Amino acid sequence: MAGENLYPREVEEVINAFPGVADSSVIGIPDESRGQVPVAFVEPEEGRAVDGTAVRAWCRERLAPYQVPRQVCVLEKLPRTATGKVARKDLPLDALGRPPVAEAPSPEP
Repeated sequence: MAGENLYPREVEEVINAFPGVADSSVIGIPDESRGQVPVAFVEPEEGRAVDGTAVRAWCRERLAPYQVPRQVCVLEKLPRTATGKVARKDLPLDALGRPPVAEAPSPEP
């Protein structure tokens, strides 16, 4: 991520210490200026609510700026493999709230 070594597990450990977080997964997504930026997916503890903005603020207090997730997506449950690990390839990137890719305008009749 822009020449910086980012280890997702380090960021996940900080996020998992946030009150109400059961588990998290951090991945890199493409970014024009930095190459990749971290984003986080968070699973709250049962019966708890977690605010993504508050998670980012928590991370800003505990991590280097390049390690702070650009976005935090709270999911009811993280996707899991048969062995119980987070299935990173199944994380719903469309849930990040990024604007959709612009489509070419339709030609006028």
